[in-house]
Order: sequence, then C-alpha cells, then structure tokens
Amino acid sequence: MFEELTREVELPSSPSLTTAIAAVEASYKCLAGAIIVLTKTGRSAHQLSRFRPLAPILAVTRNIKVARQLHLHRGCFPCLFSEPEKPDRVWSEDIDKRVKFAVMTGKNRRFFEEDTPIIVVTGWRMGPGSTNNMRIISSSDYN
Repeated sequence: MFEELTREVELPSSPSLTTAIAAVEASYKCLAGAIIVLTKTGRSAHQLSRFRPLAPILAVTRNIKVARQLHLHRGCFPCLFSEPEKPDRVWSEDIDKRVKFAVMTGKNRRFFEEDTPIIVVTGWRMGPGSTNNMRIISSSDYN
C-alpha cells in the first residue's frame, strides 16, 4: 500500500512531503513504535497520515483547535502541549521539551516500551512550512 501511495505523488514534491514519505518508510524499516511530529497547523501530521504508517502518529501542538482537527486523520493522536512558547527560550530546548512530552505520552498510552525506536519529525526553524528534519531516537533516550 505504501509503495502505491508514494507512486501517486507528483514530482517534484515539497520538502515537507518528501520528509513525510521518508519518515513513514523509516518507520517501516526500523519497526518504530511511533512517529512523533511537532506541528503548528497540523499539516505535517496530515501528510504523514496520508501514507498510512503502521506506527501511531503522536502530533504535538500548542493549538487546541489543531489538536481537535487532528482526530480526523488516520492514525493521529494529538498531544496538546500546554506550556506556552517563550520568546527567550532557545528553540532547540523547546523542541527537546516537546519531544520528551510526546515520548512520555506514548509510554503512558503504552504505544511503545523502553528501547523502542521512534521517528521524530521537526522543522529546521520555527513556524509552519519548515518541516524537513527527521531523526530516529530510542524511547529510553527520554526518561
């Protein structure tokens, strides 16, 4: 099914769509327990959902409206991060806090156990439309 869905993508595809395809493929290859995506508008989570990964998509957002809308996408589990954005905080620290929040949420919901690979999808800068970064972590990296 994944190959069929990726064949339908018009080329050239956007960086965020290419990242979504890569993340879903990586989740199949490493048997990831989850895909964590940090999203402001929900678009990145929607793009991941479009390719039907087996792993649940933990979509971290600060926007309650976006969190509600994410329930409509296949395999998406919204994680409402209630800590407000602080302009004086280093951006990478904010990303780490949100990823840790998602890992803890996934463990609490029993999506995965210790030492399970997890795909993390983020942007290279703040704001919508910049999703192009994927990494693979272990669930035990965030305790």
